[in-house]
Amino acid sequence: MIADTGPIVAWLNSEDQHHSWAQQFTVSRPWITLESCLAEAAWNLREPVKVAQLIELGLVVIAPLDASDWERIVEIASKYSDHDIDLVDFAVVRLSEKFRQEKIATVDREHFSLLRRFRGERLPLLLPD
Repeated sequence: MIADTGPIVAWLNSEDQHHSWAQQFTVSRPWITLESCLAEAAWNLREPVKVAQLIELGLVVIAPLDASDWERIVEIASKYSDHDIDLVDFAVVRLSEKFRQEKIATVDREHFSLLRRFRGERLPLLLPD
């Protein structure tokens, strides 16, 4: 599973409205995410240690992005330049292209329902009810 920022925040914050939804995902294998998602989660939670421990404990793995990934992110961002979508979301779309069989866990229904991968394919999403 690819984790956007929202599920990471919800997973770690028992008072988050999506906490039980995030908790339902068993951690039989690490969640795949980006450094930027972890940075956003740490900022939102104001608990960088808690977020860093996810890596230390092997519950989350960071997928690196290289120059060709950033070229593709620029393409995606350019396509959606008339929408108010942040760079992290575009990077998550690129991650979904790299890990095609993985679903994206996100609480951002608005943006991720609009975004597409591989120039038109709907994203495989895991969304809260």
